[in-house]
Amino acid sequence: MALLPATVVMALSALVAGRLVARRGPRVPLVLSGVLTAVGSYLLVGISPATSYPRLAVELAVLGAGLGLVNPPITNIGVSGMPPEQAGVASAVISATRQIGKVLGVAVLGAMLTSGYHARLAAGMPTAWALSAATRAPWLLAAACGALVAVTGFVTTASWRPARP
Repeated sequence: MALLPATVVMALSALVAGRLVARRGPRVPLVLSGVLTAVGSYLLVGISPATSYPRLAVELAVLGAGLGLVNPPITNIGVSGMPPEQAGVASAVISATRQIGKVLGVAVLGAMLTSGYHARLAAGMPTAWALSAATRAPWLLAAACGALVAVTGFVTTASWRPARP
C-alpha cells in the first residue's frame, strides 16, 4: 500500500505520455520522464525510518510520474523509424530490451542494496536505519539513469538530427 502513489501516478502518466507523443512528438515526454525519474530518485536518497508517509508518498509519486512517461515515447521512436511491415519486429525488440533492462536494474540495484545493508548491519547499525541508509547508493544510481534518459532523449530527438533515408 505504501507504494500505491507511485503505481497510480505511473498509470496516469502513461496515459498523458501517449497524448503528449501524439501531439508534440516523443521529445517532451521522454525528457520529462528522465527529469522526473532523476528528481524522484534523488528525493528518495534522504529517506529514513523518521520520514513521514506524506513526504514519502510525494517522492514516490514524482518517481512514478517519471517511470510512467518513458514507455510511449520509446515505443514511438522505435516503431516510427521502421517500415510498416517491420513495425511488429521493432515493437518486439523494444519490449524485449525493456524487459532485459528491468531484470538488470532489479539485479544491480538489489545487489547494491543487499551489500550496503549487510555492511551497515555488520557495523552495528540498527536494522531499520541500516536498510534506509543502504538505499542511498541505489537511489543515486537511479537518479543518474534518469538524468541519462533526459539527456539522451533531448539529444536524440533534437530537430537538428539528420533525417532517416
